[in-house]
Amino acid sequence: MRTGFVFSFAAGLVLAAAHHGAWAAPQVLAVLATDGGIPLTCADGVCEADISTFCLQRDRPPPDIGTAYAPAAPGAFTLVVTDADGAERRLPAEPHVVFVERRGFTAVSVRLREDVLAALGAVGARIEVGANASLVPVPRDGDPDPLTAGEIARAVGPLRTLGSRVVDGSADARAAGLLGRMVNALPREGRVGARRRAALWGEVTGEEGIDATESPALSRAKAEYEWCRESIVGFRFDSLRHCLELRHDRLMRDLSIDYWNANVGS
Repeated sequence: MRTGFVFSFAAGLVLAAAHHGAWAAPQVLAVLATDGGIPLTCADGVCEADISTFCLQRDRPPPDIGTAYAPAAPGAFTLVVTDADGAERRLPAEPHVVFVERRGFTAVSVRLREDVLAALGAVGARIEVGANASLVPVPRDGDPDPLTAGEIARAVGPLRTLGSRVVDGSADARAAGLLGRMVNALPREGRVGARRRAALWGEVTGEEGIDATESPALSRAKAEYEWCRESIVGFRFDSLRHCLELRHDRLMRDLSIDYWNANVGS
């Protein structure tokens, strides 16, 4: 059922973009909850991490690269900052971070400037995403087809509830979350050595010898990770991170298809 819907889903996104116009407001996005938060990695003045998303509005165009988003509701995103002594503070994320589309509707980058982090008296940070979180595109001047209040209410209300039931608790969503953690643990640019590639699974799961067959989510994530490790050795990808991003995005695309199949049938 999922496979048969792939073409129509992709075609629907193209048609939606054409119907609404290139500058029309893009889709509201659902965000997968994080377990314990995702550390932000700092480089070149910016600390950032990617969070996993799927689209809630098939009839709206997908976001362009760099599209700005904002939380649909306060409290869904928490910034946990750590000072030099290791003490942590929990803060509302929105005043301090920005949310920027990174890879279509499958991932959004959470960005915090290093000078803002320093002004908070912190040396490190992580982002926590609560249950049923959503992101709404920031309105743009001159938008020929902006999101209406009714559209937003439906997307973050009944549609997000459906997404939670179909997607959020699924094994593939948990697998995508693990792949996302591996992505965030790797540098954005360049390759890593064989020793680091081999250690990555243990870093993310917490156990080097964990039995992935005990969990469908772990089994799927481990299979994708091993496939990427082999692909790097065979030079099919330029970096382990790039490969894991693509496998993560494929999972999130398929989960969007599951969601839309359920939406059509509901």
